[in-house]
Amino acid sequence: MAAMPESRSAAEARSDEAPARRPRYEREEFHRLPLDISARIAVGSARLGDLLRLQPGAVVPTETPVGEPSRLIVEGIAVGRGELVEIKGRIAFRVTSLGSDDD
Repeated sequence: MAAMPESRSAAEARSDEAPARRPRYEREEFHRLPLDISARIAVGSARLGDLLRLQPGAVVPTETPVGEPSRLIVEGIAVGRGELVEIKGRIAFRVTSLGSDDD
């Protein structure tokens, strides 16, 4: 004879007794993982011949308008947008929005 399915309240009671498990992304060991980040400030295209002729002092045009938010890239994935700022003589990134361009 097949076993009767457990009632919902019995299953809930058992889950209340078990210690709560934190989602994997909240575990402390994940918080210490090093990740590569970058800010993509502009995009454009060029012909190989033009790149081969580059010299110090050359100006490379892009398709990105001045004032356009930069993209914050983590491990190759766009995670937000923001702007470049200076903090104590170093370039920093101020996040203005989170999410990919598809959001």
